[in-house]
Amino acid sequence: MSILKQTNRSAFVLVEALLALTIVTLAILMEEETIRAHRFSIEREQRAFDKQIQEKEQALAEWQRVFQQAESSKNHDSVRLTHE
Repeated sequence: MSILKQTNRSAFVLVEALLALTIVTLAILMEEETIRAHRFSIEREQRAFDKQIQEKEQALAEWQRVFQQAESSKNHDSVRLTHE
């Protein structure tokens, strides 16, 4: 009470200021949580994307290996035909 008398402010003004401070604090905390959830979502999507890229790179490497084997086999067959 002595603080109220010293500052010449009414209790209503102090309560209003505390309420405003509480609301701002809660808003900041909620925003921080939203940002954290968004970051988590981005990280999860990045991991899924990286996994898809890795799978596609492996599929491409496998296709290239099969293609090279087919080319090698084709060249081997054509060499055999020219020697016959």
